[in-house]
Amino acid sequence: MAKRFTDTDLWDKDWFMNLPTRLKCLVKYVRDKCDIAGFWSPNWKLASMHIGEEVTENELLSIDSGDQFEKLPDGKILCIGFVCFQYGENLSEKSPVHKKVMSILDKNKIPYIYPINRVLNTLQDKEEDKDNDKEEDKVKEEVKDKREKIELVLPYNSDEFVLVWNMLVKEPNWRKKTKSALQQSLLKLSKYPESDAIQMMRESLAGGWKGLFELKNTSNGTKKTGQPSFDDVQAAFNRSVNQRQQAGD
Repeated sequence: MAKRFTDTDLWDKDWFMNLPTRLKCLVKYVRDKCDIAGFWSPNWKLASMHIGEEVTENELLSIDSGDQFEKLPDGKILCIGFVCFQYGENLSEKSPVHKKVMSILDKNKIPYIYPINRVLNTLQDKEEDKDNDKEEDKVKEEVKDKREKIELVLPYNSDEFVLVWNMLVKEPNWRKKTKSALQQSLLKLSKYPESDAIQMMRESLAGGWKGLFELKNTSNGTKKTGQPSFDDVQAAFNRSVNQRQQAGD
């Protein structure tokens, strides 16, 4: 016994809801009795017997203003949209069922060019998607190159700070970081006095950490005699970072 998909939304469609019960039964009967390609060889006497009331060809063809069924020159009834609903829009000769459906369509001189158009449109869409992806990747690379060209701004230039920083960025957990990420780390270090910043880097080195963590006991915010205040250093550092970033734009 043949099995096929059924449209469960049919009962909610206006054209179907407005039909009398016997014509609703006729729609279901024809869609169940047609062949695998949607062709039905009419037997009105048998159809009327199964439905329990007389039904006619004119009534079937007038359903939904003629958009559901079509009479062919040889007298067969075609269920419009049946093939697309049952098998999708892409018929393939590699499928035994699809191949048989295509053979029946050919025999009844019904064109099925729409699957080919569907395939062509799909391929065209894929090519457009590829072009869009390439353009997006190009923009991302340009942004990445722009960011990588920005020189890092160190908050402190002492030999000790530079030495420890260079040791830190060569560690496995730091080596793959982008310049943007490294600059954020330097920005964080700028919020602490130089001695604390150096100690934070040393502890990150010793622990093999990916980040920088505040010391338990810091001298943050203290002012050293004869040296610029911490706030002055941080403000100067922030100005330098902004200038470098603007230069890279």
